[in-house]
Amino acid sequence: MICTEDAERVAAAPNSTGIRHPFINGWSVVGHDRIVGAAHNRPGEPDGKTIITSPVVQIRFMGARKSPVAFTASGSAYWLGEPAASFGPDQAESFLWFKSRQRPAAAGGAAVDPALQTQVMKLA
Repeated sequence: MICTEDAERVAAAPNSTGIRHPFINGWSVVGHDRIVGAAHNRPGEPDGKTIITSPVVQIRFMGARKSPVAFTASGSAYWLGEPAASFGPDQAESFLWFKSRQRPAAAGGAAVDPALQTQVMKLA
């Protein structure tokens, strides 16, 4: 279940530095990985302006109610409010589920194989 009311409430509340988190309401997916919708709390932009994000690289569920936050290839993060009625809750859930399980791509665009990642070992 999408906890969109919490996403909008958290995004509207200022954080410890007094900045309100950007959020997108009435959103849907265009292409296979970009979000379009009415953006709010974007510095220098009017609230409700329709935007299309850069590709979404990951969705994380954050806050007390685990509300969806989209992280984009450009480095932006948007709390997600209600999906557009025309997009529907089932498609929204599918997109969030898929993107929340996808690892961000490595530099160069290819996903990193966990077997090829290096780790630091402490030697006794």
